[in-house]
Amino acid sequence: MTFDAFAKGLLDRFLAATPDGWRPKPAYEINFKINQSTLGRVLRDELSTTDTSLSTSQRQYIDDRELYSVFTARLTEQCVPRSASSLHVAAHDLWKYFLRRGKSSELNFQMIARLAELILRTNAALTEALRTAYSFVFLDEFQDTSSVHYDLLLTAFCGSTSVVTAVGDNKQRVNKWAGALEGIFEKYQTAFAADRQCLRMNFRSAPELVRIQGFFAAAIDNTTPPAMARPDASGGECKAFSFASHVDEAKYVAASVKGWIEAQKLQPRDVCILCRQLPATYGELLRTELARVGLPARVENELQDLLAEPLTELVIATLRLAGGGKHSSSWHTAVEYLCTLKGVLTDKQEIIATDLLDKFTSLLHLTFEVKPPTSETISGVVDEIIKFYGEDALRSAFPQYTQGQFFQETVKAIADQLEGRLATQDLLTALNDLEGLGSIPIMTMHKSKGLEYHSVVFIGLEDSALWGFAKEPLEETCGFFVALSRAKERVWFTFSKTRPDRKGNVGVQQRTSIRKIYDLLAQAGVAVEVIRSP
Repeated sequence: MTFDAFAKGLLDRFLAATPDGWRPKPAYEINFKINQSTLGRVLRDELSTTDTSLSTSQRQYIDDRELYSVFTARLTEQCVPRSASSLHVAAHDLWKYFLRRGKSSELNFQMIARLAELILRTNAALTEALRTAYSFVFLDEFQDTSSVHYDLLLTAFCGSTSVVTAVGDNKQRVNKWAGALEGIFEKYQTAFAADRQCLRMNFRSAPELVRIQGFFAAAIDNTTPPAMARPDASGGECKAFSFASHVDEAKYVAASVKGWIEAQKLQPRDVCILCRQLPATYGELLRTELARVGLPARVENELQDLLAEPLTELVIATLRLAGGGKHSSSWHTAVEYLCTLKGVLTDKQEIIATDLLDKFTSLLHLTFEVKPPTSETISGVVDEIIKFYGEDALRSAFPQYTQGQFFQETVKAIADQLEGRLATQDLLTALNDLEGLGSIPIMTMHKSKGLEYHSVVFIGLEDSALWGFAKEPLEETCGFFVALSRAKERVWFTFSKTRPDRKGNVGVQQRTSIRKIYDLLAQAGVAVEVIRSP
């Protein structure tokens, strides 16, 4: 589970153990708008004089960034002392405001993590029970852990007998903007007296790509030993191109991708289009050109979060079974969820559970043969599937569904996505389309973390795309490293002298502020090839 899901599970289960003054109302709501940009406005414009002891002038001069930093800091068991600064008073008053607001409290996930940490810190017996429950703790993508989550980890497991293993790569630290803690591995190594192991073998990328990645790895962290390609690997291709216009770029890339797929017998999802930001904008013309050569493509950012939800995975697997045909992976998924939700512990119970699933999907299949689901009826079908597995069981099993409207919103989003597709497609085609089978994914480099593709094309290696490079060159270089390391066999980077913005206005592009990236490519032997207009 994610840190946020772990924290929310603790808070929901042990909410009554929250110290007085910090305890949210049981039916709290998740409010994603509680962030740095809005907290100051709430302090100045929404807090009444009865909600705070600070004067209007005191509130006016509080810095929003400093306020949010204190607001999300570790909570004290006692209330704020009278001698506290205006900043600390403001943060405390805002906590009280969101905890007591209306009929239900309002929390964001950083607040939830702080409350979960406070519960553990003030309940030794509960913390000991947690440590007993989890003898082994594995922390993935640890380089992006925030200070909020790191404090929760320390309180939960530091000093315990639990075996804690953290895995990550500082060269892929791209969440500084979200609070990723600098020097996280050193802090962890000291706190947990951890043995540090350097994993050097790269099992993903071809040797040539591993070699080129080494130049960027050294620029990011020159203390890390160079990676090695797997012994049985060979080849690899890395190229950079410059185009006179984004139109030429789209045509050239689309034709090239078409050639790769045909020549190397690739599937569309073996290829990925990456960009730094605004995938719908950067990929719009390319998507049109890909469609023109018979290759559907779609922006993954729009659906990636929904497809990652357990509810979505469960509904899709069940619909595939009901739709007919052999779907062993769908059967395995549905059985695994059903056994988890029903608390299956014995072989006999598993046989009973699988028999129930078989009868349910067979009945749906017979119903679909008589009356296939349509855009008008799919919402009811989704509800029947939820009813079969049990809404209460689903809410209990997954912390994100426990409070608020997220469960209903997710169910509606699934039905809406299917509804739009079933207007023109049959069920299995609609499911394939929803999961993106047969289409080329277009996404930001941040969304690509943890994924891998045969071939990757990064479009828009330009100043305007990597606009934060001048201020945060290290983090942007890490982001570039993430994009570079997604590829197994081939990676291309493109620059276009013209590029439309989100409003459609075409502007001239430069690569001056990100010159360091091009210099590193040149050092690695990757020269920019200029593609002339046809």
